[in-house]
Amino acid sequence: MAPLPLTYASCRYDRIEPLRSGEVHAEGIDLNVMVFPSGRQIFDRMVGGGEFDASELSASEFVAHAGRGNSPFVAIPVFPSRVFRHGYIFINKRSGIRTPKDLEDRRVGLPLYTQTASIWLRGHLMHQFGVGISKIRWVQARSRPAVHTATRIRCRCFAPWRSSKTRPDGRSASSWRAARLTLT
Repeated sequence: MAPLPLTYASCRYDRIEPLRSGEVHAEGIDLNVMVFPSGRQIFDRMVGGGEFDASELSASEFVAHAGRGNSPFVAIPVFPSRVFRHGYIFINKRSGIRTPKDLEDRRVGLPLYTQTASIWLRGHLMHQFGVGISKIRWVQARSRPAVHTATRIRCRCFAPWRSSKTRPDGRSASSWRAARLTLT
């Protein structure tokens, strides 16, 4: 019997490399591993058109589809992306933020409010540190108003500003990267 052809889409992870290289293979499967530079490209193509037989998928997107009751996806407990999110909160050193609780009544920037990492972060702040997440003014980086209000954001989650030289307001980004609020 001919092997079953399957296409799997993923970002480049050390855990996936043996599958991609062919060093590890499943009997009876002709696996084509497609590697993409960003999860967003995979998620959009999988959710929008079902372009792959299997792929990594954002947990928040999977839950949203499953919650609607018409999800074409089945989740399996495999997590190719394993990122320790505790160190992904960057603060402005001049903001006076010293503890997670200090984020209350502040403007906090996120790439996307519904992003899996953003959901995890809010839950972690709430359950581990007692932060009232409803007291935080969450600002999405992908929304136009966030660009215009960047100078008033005192905390940014997940990454420093994309440019290593300047923030959207033209000032140096170094004051942000150097002041990481580490959750321990």
